[in-house]
Amino acid sequence: MKVRTYTDAGTFLRNTRAELESNEAANSLMLGVCERLARHPERVKAAPCLKTVKGQHGLVLAAMMTPPHRLVVYGHQGDIAGGARILVQDLVGEGWKTLGYWGQARPQKKWRKRGARSPDGDMALSSG
Repeated sequence: MKVRTYTDAGTFLRNTRAELESNEAANSLMLGVCERLARHPERVKAAPCLKTVKGQHGLVLAAMMTPPHRLVVYGHQGDIAGGARILVQDLVGEGWKTLGYWGQARPQKKWRKRGARSPDGDMALSSG
């Protein structure tokens, strides 16, 4: 699996829109925020965190954070818990801090059960 970081919301949406819209009710927050970021980047005070984790069969996770708000995560398919671990390692490696995340019940349950944590234990994805 591989993490990709996006510097603008338009590119992020071009690469995730179909998957996010496949479950629009669950992903309306991420879609709405990214649409606004794409249309009005000048309104953003702090750079957003926009990432995907892709596996052999396409999108595994999409993640978005607009500090100081929580990370928003969508688990699409495949090894979601493994994707969460890779995502956490990438976030920690880049110095991102989050107090928690918003996401679907299925990934939250898996992540808590399997413990998606950074190698040093400083960050974990947990609902809260």
